[in-house]
Amino acid sequence: MSQKKLIFSNKSQSVIDFVISLGANTIKLIKNPHTKKNFFVVDGTEMTGRVSKEITSLSPELRVTWVDVEGGTEEDSSYMLHLPGSDENTLDSLSITE
Repeated sequence: MSQKKLIFSNKSQSVIDFVISLGANTIKLIKNPHTKKNFFVVDGTEMTGRVSKEITSLSPELRVTWVDVEGGTEEDSSYMLHLPGSDENTLDSLSITE
């Protein structure tokens, strides 16, 4: 069975902004014991989502983006936690702080 392509929306946000927008203050990274894939849960909400394979721990620089599955149904779509610049539309990023 081939993997279907994920289609990232143009809008992503920091994991911190995402959690705050849900009125929560904790996000958990969880491993599904049956599939061995990771997913996230935002405490105090019903929000769950996919996690990029590169993510092994949570950090403030992570991004959350809505993704659709090519040829999939609405139920296949979800939020995805990923590294900055890991959606296929972003070639690179640079953050500047004072």
